Amino acid sequence: MKKYFVDTCVLRDFYEDRLSKTGRPLGNYAAEFVLICAQKKYLLILSETLFWELKKDYPLKEVEKLLKMLQLIIKIQITKITKEEYVQAKEISKLRKLPLVDCINAIQSKNHQATLITRDKHFFKYLSDIAQVKRPEDII
Repeated sequence: MKKYFVDTCVLRDFYEDRLSKTGRPLGNYAAEFVLICAQKKYLLILSETLFWELKKDYPLKEVEKLLKMLQLIIKIQITKITKEEYVQAKEISKLRKLPLVDCINAIQSKNHQATLITRDKHFFKYLSDIAQVKRPEDII
């Protein structure tokens, strides 16, 4: 079974039906990605970092509602951060001057043998040696 580790930006694209600054339909790409994963019974892996990031802009009840909605159509696994992952991510974050959360996501993606789905450019540029990284439209 294919596994995809989904970055927060992709779920936000899906939930908010966002457009890029140039008008690209990021929400549509994310929705098509989710539908393909549902049809093919792929597993979506979400980190607890997702909750940290989403709770900055949404009430917890709304975050839970989004996850329940997703769980109706697709298999989701929520993964906790291990102490080892946190320590390793903190080191990488410091060395590469990258956000800690993104380093955690890259490490967890690798540890779960899942492709990291994101659109954040720094994953492609600075973390692709740790995790296999793709955009939602690379899958659809």
